[in-house]
Amino acid sequence: MREQLINEDLIDTIVSIPGGILPHTGMPSIVLVINKNKNEVGKVRFIQTNDFVRAKDTSKKLLNDLELNRVINADNQNIDVVRIIDNNYIKELDYNLSVPRYFKKKIEGVKLRDILTYLSGTKHEVPENFKHIRIRDLSDDLLHYKLDIDKIDGDDKPIKNSRLIDESSLLIASRWKSLKPTYFKYTGIPILIDNGLASLK
Repeated sequence: MREQLINEDLIDTIVSIPGGILPHTGMPSIVLVINKNKNEVGKVRFIQTNDFVRAKDTSKKLLNDLELNRVINADNQNIDVVRIIDNNYIKELDYNLSVPRYFKKKIEGVKLRDILTYLSGTKHEVPENFKHIRIRDLSDDLLHYKLDIDKIDGDDKPIKNSRLIDESSLLIASRWKSLKPTYFKYTGIPILIDNGLASLK
């Protein structure tokens, strides 16, 4: 349905409604405006209303629709509230019509997969001498980012699905909020990591 609506250029506007506005539900919702005679041909207007929500009390929220309507109809489009997106860009994003998707800040940089290679490690027989590395062993300090293998507690029994890493690599956490990038320099003692960690070269 999303493909058809975009390919036939039928969507005029999508307005996001935060959770707690509609009675009896805390789920966010949208207002989808269909128009066969759009002013902005080949484009969709996305409107985010988060800044227009006022709490009446602890359990009830109100949408300041008068102020929102004034901003939407102003000659100078407010980039924090209204984004006009070309249909071709929406197609590139696999017809994603999620309003917050088009309000994300653009971040300049390089994708990790363009500069790093994933090391899957091995699941062979575990050697007698190894260190078991967990997320808590990774560094939170940007200045001291090297894994100090001597400070890791004694060798453990390997846990299920752990992988043996026997070459220098960058370890990052694949769970929780922080990546905790930590450099592991292989000096003859391999490490075991579980699914909560990724090893990259």
